Amino acid sequence: MEEKFLAMWSRFVEWFFAFLPNMISALLILVVGFYIARIFSRYVFKLIVKLTKDETLGGFLCNVVFVALLILIIITALTNLGVQTTSIIAVLGTAGLAIGLS
Repeated sequence: MEEKFLAMWSRFVEWFFAFLPNMISALLILVVGFYIARIFSRYVFKLIVKLTKDETLGGFLCNVVFVALLILIIITALTNLGVQTTSIIAVLGTAGLAIGLS
């Protein structure tokens, strides 16, 4: 019993250290991407307010840009971890089409 546990533990440790660089890079993509999305959405807000003088439209477009960038960042991080993201992208495309047609 103890031999099986030790064998499983050693396989887990090998897998963990082999997968660790992917996890670190995915986490780095998420953190840096979040900050870039926040900065870019603030820039969009300032640009829209400057051009149209409408803060409501600026706030709305700021949120739309932020959420769209976060979705792209999350999909990129998942791809880096080895997750197949084609079905996620297909569902997002179908949802966008349904919202656009309604």
